[in-house]
Amino acid sequence: MASGQLDTVVRHLHQLSDAAQAGERSDAELLERFAARQEEAAFAALVKRHGPMVVSVCRRVLGNAHDAEDAFQATFLILVRRASSLRRAALGGWLHEVALRVALRARASAHSRRRHEQRAPDTPREDSLTAVVWRDLQPILDEEVQGLPNACRGAFVLCYLEGKTYEQAARQLGCRPGTISRRLARARELLRGRLTRRGLVLPAGALATALSRQAAPAAVPISLIASTVKTALQSAAGAATAGATSARVAALTEGGLQAMTASKTKVALALLIAAGLVLAGAAALVRSAPAAGADPGQAARPAPPVGADGPKAPAPRQGAAGAKEAADPTEDLVASGQLVGGDGKPLAGAAVTLLGWRKLGRFPRHASTLQALVEGETDREGKFRLVARGAAPTGYLRLFLQARAPGHGLADHTLPFERQAEVKLQLPRERVLRGRLVDLQGQPAVGVKVQLESASGKLPSGKDVGFHLNHRQAPAGVKSWPQPVVSDAAGRFTLRGAPADCALTLAVQGEGATFAPQSVEVGRDGAPGKEVTLALVPGRVLEGTVTYRDTGKPVPNARLRIESVKYFPGGAMLTRELDARAGADGRYRAVPYDAGTFAITAYPPAGEPYLLGNRRVQWPAGAVLKQEANLSLRRGLRVLGIVREVASGKPVSGATVEFQSRYDNPFLTRDALFAQDVKTAADGTFEVVVLPGRGHLLVIGSTPDYLHTAILARDLRGPGVAPNRRSYPDGLVALDLKPEAGPHRVEVTVRRGVPLKGRVLGPDGKAVARGHLLCRCYVPMGYELNAPDSVPVRDGRFELPGWDAANPAPLYFLSPELGLGGVLHVKSGQGGKEPTVRLQKCGGAKVRLVDEKGKPLADVRVVVSLPISPGCSFFDSNGFGRPDVTADEASPENFDRKNFGSLRTDADGRLELRGLIPGARHWIITTRPGSIGMVRVPVDVNAESGKTLDLKDITVKLN
Repeated sequence: MASGQLDTVVRHLHQLSDAAQAGERSDAELLERFAARQEEAAFAALVKRHGPMVVSVCRRVLGNAHDAEDAFQATFLILVRRASSLRRAALGGWLHEVALRVALRARASAHSRRRHEQRAPDTPREDSLTAVVWRDLQPILDEEVQGLPNACRGAFVLCYLEGKTYEQAARQLGCRPGTISRRLARARELLRGRLTRRGLVLPAGALATALSRQAAPAAVPISLIASTVKTALQSAAGAATAGATSARVAALTEGGLQAMTASKTKVALALLIAAGLVLAGAAALVRSAPAAGADPGQAARPAPPVGADGPKAPAPRQGAAGAKEAADPTEDLVASGQLVGGDGKPLAGAAVTLLGWRKLGRFPRHASTLQALVEGETDREGKFRLVARGAAPTGYLRLFLQARAPGHGLADHTLPFERQAEVKLQLPRERVLRGRLVDLQGQPAVGVKVQLESASGKLPSGKDVGFHLNHRQAPAGVKSWPQPVVSDAAGRFTLRGAPADCALTLAVQGEGATFAPQSVEVGRDGAPGKEVTLALVPGRVLEGTVTYRDTGKPVPNARLRIESVKYFPGGAMLTRELDARAGADGRYRAVPYDAGTFAITAYPPAGEPYLLGNRRVQWPAGAVLKQEANLSLRRGLRVLGIVREVASGKPVSGATVEFQSRYDNPFLTRDALFAQDVKTAADGTFEVVVLPGRGHLLVIGSTPDYLHTAILARDLRGPGVAPNRRSYPDGLVALDLKPEAGPHRVEVTVRRGVPLKGRVLGPDGKAVARGHLLCRCYVPMGYELNAPDSVPVRDGRFELPGWDAANPAPLYFLSPELGLGGVLHVKSGQGGKEPTVRLQKCGGAKVRLVDEKGKPLADVRVVVSLPISPGCSFFDSNGFGRPDVTADEASPENFDRKNFGSLRTDADGRLELRGLIPGARHWIITTRPGSIGMVRVPVDVNAESGKTLDLKDITVKLN
């Protein structure tokens, strides 16, 4: 190629590398420019962009540099011939497929030629075991990539084979970075399965290592780019290419085109065969369908009951760089940052853990479990980077970092629900707690395990410390959590890793029944190094027999849960739970946590038609160390059912089915209050044991996109129930069963909503970066609205998963960081254009609270409530005796601690409220002086944007 021509190509490449041109142009645009006008610069940019990936594939398959260059040219010549008919959004995946096909054809034709020429591959190769394994794995990976769905393959090629970032790949494919992340996660999971079926069971993290190595770009000689572009332009113009390239390249090009045509023919034939099989299968299904009225429960395969703890979290897996990898393949989580000490200096060698409360479903009793996603250490500069492979933020109720360094105490940091987070965490000084455990007679308590349970105080930065991770929930072996210690022969122990200047709670547990498991509080470290003496109470033994009530026979190996309830002055309460197991004779023996009241629940064996057994035990006064507490399981009625979607009739798997009896049910007894909730099987079927008489089955779908059915508490549980709240199950069936053997059969229908997506803008028309959306139709957990539940607003967008377009509800928005708020009313049946809400500056109000005699109510706690559905307040005076419907209320305090966190009136009873949502009603709730009871102030605050309303004196009726 002439020097002038080469300079022209290089000049065009540099021009297109400029951000004003190639940096912002997609594959589709460049290919369109070349196909329409044979623009040299556009094709050169495509060669430069995808050339490293293409040459890497060719070199991996062929191993010979000269053969690889021939396959490289043939690949782009095929692109020229097919440019006008390509699906351009996935050009990278298409080029990968073509390059692999051409290289395999070239290898087959070169095999015999090499045997005669005895020419060894001139691409250098390492002789290490890793290099050999990698050399064998690369071609297999290339082949299996072709089996991925088009969307996944396009993202895979761009990110793993061409080294693009999520943002760059998203721009080329015309989607969002989050979509790229999900496609990559799906691609990885599919590749794992494909490789496993080929006998390649990769060690945990090996696939990630291989893929990261794939992304290393290969250098393409500029002369190869220039000659390829020249030949391509001649081919596009219809000129002969014989003089521009070798006969071998021409043969590879024609062979590749023929192979692609044959491949398309095979696909079309396969689709015709598949269609025939589907029709034949449908006919077979019609022939084998059950007759009308057939028992829907005959094929029921109910999922095994989930205990109160829920299923165990999967063990973390070792990642590519010594990190641990989570099992969910939906998306990656990346947490990075730096750890410093109180003096601001970096902390090297500190243990860092990324943890998450993983969602197990939408039912509160098995809602989450604590899971260690990734562990790692900081480098010399105190920096760390943790990557949790396949852990979607949406799969967790809370994500947080936990860290500890030698000489420093434990600290944690809550992370936003985003794919990447950058934090700088300052660790407190370490409190080395030295203590001595004794019994009530002052004798040493020997061999007692001591573990940090919680801490409360402030970090050096002023941030509040609030570790409430129960030691029984902390994943075992996590280095960032202080390890337990055991008291010596003198009862002494030394516990390291607690944060200084914090009040601590220790969990202590001895062997046998000598000491009860208990939580012991230790005050702040007033005198560092001073030994504290802690007196332990003796163990209290609960024992008894679990029997079937109707036969009197023991329940072998019955599972029990014992809840210890300890009351404190002022109404505070502490509960602790302990699992126990009966023997083959139904007898159990347990040493529960120290308390005065115990609630015992016995569970029937799986598949047995019995209800839960319940008993409440009040420990007698005096030195009583053993109590007999027998339980009997009452036989119930078996209900077989199926849950289906209304529109499609499809079965719903993974839904939770719960039975609730009405309080006026004559068959209801104190020791059989509850039935065990169950989950639907893959075919939507379930079996649940219920009481005879009146009650309801409530169904909660596995995802929050189902539409809810509202039912009042008095309709659900009977007359006189207060407050008269609404419950929002996804499905509801009323029962009134006779005490017969059964089984009884039901069908429950649920409806899926549609996602409501929209934009959230500020007064200036710019996207609101962060915020919260509150709505009565968003019930992500259980069937009751919870105050902390909100839909996140990110980068000016929101998505409500289950929207009922026929019965819209008001949407309330709050952005505490910007001081903005607003209300959006979506019209019934609105479709097409996405709704947009423009937030305004929050409003405020000045209030003065006085009693009925006009005396100011000074220093009383005030709470602001946001009613998001019609009705009276839960805290309204005399509200418990009124039949009014209770409104669903959200508390802005859960989202805006700055404006609503600690509101108290001054000496004159005055208070100024800020951060009120414009256009929304707000209620003021205050404490009764001298008590912990609450009362709603009888006034509605209708906030106005940017205005502070003067509400004058407000009389609070305290009686």
